[in-house]
Amino acid sequence: MDAEARMSRNDQKKLAQHRRIVELLETEPLYVITRALQNVPRKRETTEGGARAAVERWNALLRTHDVDGLRQALLGDDDESRAMRNNSVFGGIVPRDEDAT
Repeated sequence: MDAEARMSRNDQKKLAQHRRIVELLETEPLYVITRALQNVPRKRETTEGGARAAVERWNALLRTHDVDGLRQALLGDDDESRAMRNNSVFGGIVPRDEDAT
């Protein structure tokens, strides 16, 4: 059984949404990074503990324009990547009609 098949439906949906963000990151990196950085302060206000750590990790990757690190977190099958996707700072980047997966 592959990794995606073992994921919950919610995790599969988040992964699909983040795949679209990776596509945009490849074609419009400044747009994606700028929009995500704008979301960081709002996300910080609503998180604490491990969730806040995930937001700070997003912030570090975004501020250094670490596209490889962003791609890994957006698509990775490890616990840290899943935690980061669950505390995503990419809200509003994918148009709603594309987000209905």
